[in-house]
Amino acid sequence: MTPLDRTIAPPIHHIQTLDLKAPENHTLANGIPVKLFRNSLLDLIHCTITVQAGSFFEPQKHVAAACFNLLKESHPHLTSSETDEALDTLGTSFSANTNLDTITLKLIVPKKNCREALALIGSFLCTPNFRKENLDIYKQHKIKDIEYKELNMGYRATQNMFRLMFNNDRPYSTILQTAHIESLTCEQLQFYHQIAFVSEKVKIYLTGNVDDEVWNAFRDMGEAIGEQKNEGRRTAKEEKQAWFSAHEPEKHYYEERTNAMQSALVLCKRSIGYQHPDRRDFHFLSTVLGGYFGSRLMQNLRERNGYTYGIYASSIYFGDASIFYIETDVNVAQTQAALQAINEDIALLIKHLVEDNEIETVRNYLSGIQLRFIENSVSYMNNYQLWDNLGADETEIALQIAAFRNITATHLQSLAAQYLLPQNFTTIIIGNK
Repeated sequence: MTPLDRTIAPPIHHIQTLDLKAPENHTLANGIPVKLFRNSLLDLIHCTITVQAGSFFEPQKHVAAACFNLLKESHPHLTSSETDEALDTLGTSFSANTNLDTITLKLIVPKKNCREALALIGSFLCTPNFRKENLDIYKQHKIKDIEYKELNMGYRATQNMFRLMFNNDRPYSTILQTAHIESLTCEQLQFYHQIAFVSEKVKIYLTGNVDDEVWNAFRDMGEAIGEQKNEGRRTAKEEKQAWFSAHEPEKHYYEERTNAMQSALVLCKRSIGYQHPDRRDFHFLSTVLGGYFGSRLMQNLRERNGYTYGIYASSIYFGDASIFYIETDVNVAQTQAALQAINEDIALLIKHLVEDNEIETVRNYLSGIQLRFIENSVSYMNNYQLWDNLGADETEIALQIAAFRNITATHLQSLAAQYLLPQNFTTIIIGNK
């Protein structure tokens, strides 16, 4: 056998396609779908539970985040410190994250401790006892967090983006204030849990060395989740239809900060949904503009002009629409120059074709990102969960690679003219003009 010459780089080939194995599909007795990604080499079982009960669905500001972030402290019989000690003893972690549309609960459990750990977690997931002393501590920390974030101009810019884009008579379009936190009660959290954590809104994703014993433990925990009692509330579909404002947002919003050294800039607009036929090609265009370190905005505002340390363009997807945004922090003296530079880069994409070498660079970059999505069963499961939430499946990577391979400069220019017209953006400045 000829020894491998490690001084010679192996040949580089373009990714042609990726045919991913679909997860096993199961349905629990209460109707909860379970996607199982088997991995016989992984004895540390990873589980993600998504609940369609994020900020979009809450009846009052921040009740969703408070409800699910306090679950671990709300075991029906154990104190929060006793619960933490029990989880640590079992080598188990539990975390909750609140998004606009979903709550994401993540569990990591050693295979040998699944039965005991999931019985513990299931108790506070399904029958929490929200206690005033825990809520008071949560309020204290959250109020301090709000006071700190209020000083962060980037945070204020993002919050105002949501306020301007979304239906302004709903809690999620209101910027979080200390009064919202102070008004929370245990009764409100208990009520939201009853209407939100129900089987109709839950999906479970599971990966690891799942044998019959492990599966039965997760099944028992999942089937303990009750069914929804519809009391005249709007369906998820009806809720989604009310998310965005029916009116065009104002085109300019400015919030002055005296003695600010930097200004936070956000340019944003309502854009296409995840299932739109142009979505993958538009993602390619977005990456050319501001989606990676070598993007046009980074080269212009950071490398050539030194206006910022970083600038980024991306889309936030939910329902049948998205928000496309460009965000950065710049020196206050260069606020207007930075805005002009951003608009010039957008105009160039509309007026001129992207060169072939730039297309090839972005194509290689995005193809490499796709490989990172599936480098192991945990990353594959996590990305599948995001696709599933948006109506896609395991074919998503193959479809993206095909779209990136077939993209042309002419098509990118037409997309820019259709979706990036400067007059359609809302400009938000927090700091000084």
